[in-house]
Amino acid sequence: MECHNQASREKIQQVVDWFIADDNHNIVYTFHNEKQNKDVYMVALRDEGKLIGYYEKHEYRNTEKMKLYDLIYYMWEEVQTVNCGKWAFIP
Repeated sequence: MECHNQASREKIQQVVDWFIADDNHNIVYTFHNEKQNKDVYMVALRDEGKLIGYYEKHEYRNTEKMKLYDLIYYMWEEVQTVNCGKWAFIP
């Protein structure tokens, strides 16, 4: 948490304490980025109920352009990312 300012560290610790307090406490909405139109959440990571960490979940609110379950489009995106030198999903 060294990369965060004092106010952010306090908020993070508050959420971690809340996660620890109850196994049912697993997600907190933390921020909306207007410019990127995305919401940010803190999500608990648990092992058999015990908190072992957390991660930030980013959900963009822009409408998806890909068709539902369009595997051909998805495969094309994989090829494009490989050709661009970026990571790609490999089943």
